[in-house]
Amino acid sequence: MALEHLVLAGHLYAWRRGMNLINELRMLAEDLHVSGYNRYSAAMSKAADEIEKLQSYYTAYNEWSDKTEWMQKNPPAKYLGMHRADALKDMISELEERCATLTDALRLAVRQNNRDRLMSTLKN
Repeated sequence: MALEHLVLAGHLYAWRRGMNLINELRMLAEDLHVSGYNRYSAAMSKAADEIEKLQSYYTAYNEWSDKTEWMQKNPPAKYLGMHRADALKDMISELEERCATLTDALRLAVRQNNRDRLMSTLKN
């Protein structure tokens, strides 16, 4: 039993040095299997698989959090108390409305300009 504790301590030390937790769990599972602790080995392998599956969610959350941190620091007053996603959705909707309004105004100005040019050409 003392050998298993040493193996575990070695794995924990390696993990603290920054080694990949998933690989460490897999190595520990293999060591436990070799030592005859199959039940614990299977649990460690299953835990490593689950952590590996969750890694993409962890990465996505951290990226989302990093990229939307500015919303938490200085949000406009009307967004206080709102969830980041709801505030961003509202901001995007407002910008889409502004864009549509400005596009319509630009089209109208271009038509008016073309009409004015045509009228001045016809007068001359």
